[in-house]
Amino acid sequence: MPSTTNFKYHRLSRNTQEPTLDSEGVITMELLVEKTPLSGAPTQILNPDDIRQMREEGVIPWTGALFPAASTATWEKVARFRSYTAEFVDGGKALRVGLRWTTRYTIDANTFIPGNPASGNVVLPVMVEYVTRTRTLNLYRASWTTAPPSGSDATGADIGGTSLRQQDQGSTQQIPQVGVRMRYMLDATVTAMNTAAATLSSYAGYKNSATFLGFPANTLICEGISISDAQDEFYEVVFEFLYDYFYHHEQVPICDADGKPKRTAAGELADVRWKRLPRSSVDFNLIFAGDARFKARAETGWFT
Repeated sequence: MPSTTNFKYHRLSRNTQEPTLDSEGVITMELLVEKTPLSGAPTQILNPDDIRQMREEGVIPWTGALFPAASTATWEKVARFRSYTAEFVDGGKALRVGLRWTTRYTIDANTFIPGNPASGNVVLPVMVEYVTRTRTLNLYRASWTTAPPSGSDATGADIGGTSLRQQDQGSTQQIPQVGVRMRYMLDATVTAMNTAAATLSSYAGYKNSATFLGFPANTLICEGISISDAQDEFYEVVFEFLYDYFYHHEQVPICDADGKPKRTAAGELADVRWKRLPRSSVDFNLIFAGDARFKARAETGWFT
């Protein structure tokens, strides 16, 4: 029976729930604690005065303390103490204490070696969600000979094709888009939130300069980023990306000095080009900070 200067306790139970990519790991333990100075018999427990003394003597951990795991443990080593419950029993001379540790870290299955219980790296979850949508594109030309360019913000000459007669305002067409939301956890004890927040302006409003999450370069725009408290030391970072089938281009008639679209002798639009809002580009893969496992979980939704 473990004992301290003023207490002795029995460990009644211990329950463990292993973490996954979408659920936290939980360790709970129940103790029966008696206030018994080493030279005397059990005495009345005074709550909350004795609770603080139990913390001073290590019976109840301080909030945020790491779980006292064995050397062969994996995710248990990074579980932190969150809370306790206390219930008087035996006329107030004993206290039933419930202890709770949790973590959002989970075990990377591909780094676990059967027969070696101490193997397995711990990682934080990342998830990617997709939703399809469309946008309205005004077409002035059909069967164009110059496709929307991926690497430039505008074509340098007329895109060719067939003019749409009697449709100077454009003929509308729905263009496929995909909203991509990437969510991942940060541990504030590893990465300070002011450090994480300082990188936000490096991506918001930018387009991708390299393939990211399987989407080709220049097809994704980072529409926004948020960081929110996910409880305790964990924060959730959410990136919002938008994929566009036409690289975010529009068909734009070129105008004369009078502000009216240029026309041929037959009255058709003379010069139509692809244009998009100029944006700086950045390699969104830098978000993964060189962590191949982080990148693989985002791209595949699993440990690879």
